Amino acid sequence: MLHPDDIPKMEEALAERGIPVAELCRQAGIAETTWGRWKRDKFKPSFRAWSGATSAYQSLIDGSTTSAA
Repeated sequence: MLHPDDIPKMEEALAERGIPVAELCRQAGIAETTWGRWKRDKFKPSFRAWSGATSAYQSLIDGSTTSAA
């Protein structure tokens, strides 16, 4: 299971696939500034927000880039 401490690894995996973090944020329904705050450990994500981010991440990594919205 992914943890907010894994954000740098997640960003690296996205970058290797040419996927911008902005796309992950869009699919997860979170602001890029929120992602940045998590990354800088300014605050911890709620379970719901983190679940959305990890679901979007897995979808993007697996190659399924369609959004539920």
